[in-house]
Amino acid sequence: MPYTLVPHRFSVPFEELDGSPEELVTRTWGGTSATRRVKCLVRDRVTLVNELLGYTANWTIHPPAPYGPDILGILASSVSIKPFGKLSQNQSDDKYANYDYCIIDISFEAMEKVLSGIYGYITITETLRDASEFVTLPTKNLFWGTGGGAVAITPFDAPGKINAVGEWIYEISGASAVPSVIFHSTFG
Repeated sequence: MPYTLVPHRFSVPFEELDGSPEELVTRTWGGTSATRRVKCLVRDRVTLVNELLGYTANWTIHPPAPYGPDILGILASSVSIKPFGKLSQNQSDDKYANYDYCIIDISFEAMEKVLSGIYGYITITETLRDASEFVTLPTKNLFWGTGGGAVAITPFDAPGKINAVGEWIYEISGASAVPSVIFHSTFG
């Protein structure tokens, strides 16, 4: 069964806080990175983190969250969760601190770095290479000469021809297992 890639969306409410986002632009590999700071209910944090970092469930790929429409190609790569506000008035008997809200710091990195962290460093190359193929023609119903003096051609005398062909080479390197999403999105 092929995987289905769905557009990114959030199912739980959250709000971005003042002073967010922060951006860092460099000329090194990986280029732009950014951090967003959001506040959400503690009970929604696990769902929000899954939706930020991406996950696969029931043959459906939910991709990592994009940074935003103004800077393309950077995706959510990690999160840090901290409590926010005062301890909840609804304390339980389990001796753990309970808060109503939490702060989630979301780190965004270049798509190549995020995907290499998920799948290992993957390189995909495509090459179109000229090639040729020598073909020996079948000798059935082939003769030397015409009319009554025609002599059947033996397999040793069979004519041949050269067919020009091209080879398309699609190479995936650095993956211990090729994610099936690559095949389904590339080869239809």
